Parts: sequence; structure tokens; C-alpha cells
Amino acid sequence: MKIPLMIAALGSTTVAKVNWDGLAARAAISGAIQVVGENVCGMDPNSMITNGKVTHSEDTKFRIESYRKFWDGKHGDIAVQTNVEDQRLDVDEYAISKLEVNIIERKWGQGAKAIGGEVRVDSLEKAVVLKKRGYVVNPRPRGQGGAGCIQEGRVQDIREAQQDRHAYYRVLCRGRREAERDGRQGGLP
Repeated sequence: MKIPLMIAALGSTTVAKVNWDGLAARAAISGAIQVVGENVCGMDPNSMITNGKVTHSEDTKFRIESYRKFWDGKHGDIAVQTNVEDQRLDVDEYAISKLEVNIIERKWGQGAKAIGGEVRVDSLEKAVVLKKRGYVVNPRPRGQGGAGCIQEGRVQDIREAQQDRHAYYRVLCRGRREAERDGRQGGLP
């Protein structure tokens, strides 16, 4: 490294995606390590998953190529952080074999975060896709509780919670009686 700096993992959030180009370019030029955070492949709506394994992720590829465009090939590097869900999707293997990443950072648990690995999902369709990819989704996108609450407008967003023992689950679907008792329409505060 030119400078002893590693930019912390920036995962599947919109903030990370929108600001990635500038951060990756500056990290590469500076000779720092830039880390692609967890869940990027799993949350990428354009990921191709075959037999439960990632075979392509447009977002992950974009992030790695954005860094490498400015990288001198000698100082710093691009790393990919993976977690339990990423391991199930074989993200490590995809990143190493297809994207030629040299560094994998394994993340174990969410203990350091107040939110515990939770992200907002803005559509029922995306919630269904994430559920199929092995994520815990609250409210459940299929079945009695979740889909009904979503369709009735009692849920403003859906949150994906990572499936590990430190995860923090937030149930957003409140019963109609509880909402009426509190004097609100729609079931949310």
C-alpha cells in the first residue's frame, strides 16, 4: 500500500452504490484497499443465480471494475466482504474465480451495528426474490401476515434481516386492532 489505509466495507445500500465511483477511484489512486461490502450480490436485482450459486452480479462487477480502472496493480487492492448469506450463494468463489479478486474478508455476525444488518426493501417483488435467495424478510412476503399487510397498505417498507444469531428483526406489520386502538389508520405509527 502507498498509504496504510483500508476503506471500510460498503455493502448493498443505495448510499454505497451512488458514491462508489468516487470512493473507488480515490482509494485506487491513493494505493488504499477498498472493500466491497456484504450482500452486494444477494441484493443486486440483476444477479444471476444458478442452482443456488451466484454466477454473475452486475453491481459487484461494476464496483470491482471501478476500482481497477484507476489501480496501478501494485499498491492497495480491491477486497470483497462476505457473510453467511454470501457464503450460501458462493460469493467468495464467484469473486475469486470470475472477478479475480485477491482478498476476501469474512464477516461473522452483526454485533457491532445498532441496526444489526437490516436494510429496507421497497417492493413486495424484491422481498420475494430475497426470500428465495435465503434472506429472512419481515413481514413475510408470502402467506397470511406479510403479503396482506403490504397489499392493504399497512406496511410502508419491508426490511431484510440477515440470518445470523446477532440479527435484529423488526416487525413492521402491526395488527389493525392495535392501530385502531392507538387512533391511527394504516397500522404504522
